Amino acid sequence: MANIALLPGGFKPPHAGHYAVAKFLSQKSGAEVLVRVGAKERDNVTQNMSIKIWNIYGVKAEPASSDSPIADVFKYVEEKATEEDTIYVGTGEKDFPRFKVLTDPSFKPENYKKLTSLYKNNVMNLRFMDHRFQSVSLPLNQGTPINHVLSSLNGLLSHLYIICRKQNSKGKEITQYIPIESFYVTDSSGSSITNGLIYKDDYSRTMYARDNFEHSNFFQYKEVYPLAFTQDVKKTVESGVKIGSKYFSGQEQIYIKPGQSSTGAELMIFAYAHANLTVKNGIVECSKT
Repeated sequence: MANIALLPGGFKPPHAGHYAVAKFLSQKSGAEVLVRVGAKERDNVTQNMSIKIWNIYGVKAEPASSDSPIADVFKYVEEKATEEDTIYVGTGEKDFPRFKVLTDPSFKPENYKKLTSLYKNNVMNLRFMDHRFQSVSLPLNQGTPINHVLSSLNGLLSHLYIICRKQNSKGKEITQYIPIESFYVTDSSGSSITNGLIYKDDYSRTMYARDNFEHSNFFQYKEVYPLAFTQDVKKTVESGVKIGSKYFSGQEQIYIKPGQSSTGAELMIFAYAHANLTVKNGIVECSKT
């Protein structure tokens, strides 16, 4: 019993979009992708050249038994797969109705529009991470808590970066941040969204940063205060896997206790937000959360 991932097609030549599909198929199936390359030459690119390019990409490729992707997959499954195997097939929109018969023998291509309507609510996370930013000017009194509504932060947020510095900073002042003794974030009703935790200065920039952020030295030497809803910022950006996030509606509030006073300070919050790939009625759209 095994997972088998097949990606049939012409691939003359294989390009970045094809590679992205192969990578996605591998992630979804948990199997090494086998690319099946048709024999038909296109734009002076031969089958052998296509296979060599796939090999350069680090993807296994071999000649297909037919120039018809669906015929090739049928023959491969018939000759090499067992009844216990799970077959994953990557296909473009044009060929999708034809491949549907692999899982539903009664399916007919003319039902394609009906089928795609079933996928109108499917959403999956992309590698792309959108950004949110909010800045507010306010006076600070050391040790006196203040709060502010995060009206510009919305969507599925995985990480926040909180910075406080002198207003209208110039030169070296740009990186001379005002320390924050503690902070926490609440929803619109004032209830904590961080399980009641109040993030202290030494915790936020040392142990917590080391545990949740790949490059934590930055947080230890600069008064930048991170808050992670996901496991690791580097993994999130690289893989795009939503391994943790909080939905922000633009009504959440941040509470901070400044470590020093300032007649004019600038509180800045940077955030990573997930972007979505949405399939609606057969149309693929990339949209913000």
